[in-house]
Amino acid sequence: MEADAAHAALTGLHGVGPWTADIYLLFCLGHADAWPAGDLALQEAARLAFKLKRRPASKDMIMLASHGVHGAAWRRISCGAITAASNAAIRCRFKQAAMERAMPVA
Repeated sequence: MEADAAHAALTGLHGVGPWTADIYLLFCLGHADAWPAGDLALQEAARLAFKLKRRPASKDMIMLASHGVHGAAWRRISCGAITAASNAAIRCRFKQAAMERAMPVA
């Protein structure tokens, strides 16, 4: 089933919203065309990965998915890559802060 059709079927169920449908498609079904635009962690990851001043809104994430990533089939891979890049940036910041605390300032 195509991602749009699966998304529509899932959101048609009582209590299932767009975020839940996207996350279910992405992680439970392993659908390559899932893009949870409303996911705050993915938005923050995009902010860090692309060095943005503010976290992108859902509509900005949708635009990124349709124009900024290499086709629908790569959206799942893009989610992972953006998240990995932001995690690396966060780890680097923590290491730098730990080193600064460990080194006495003259």
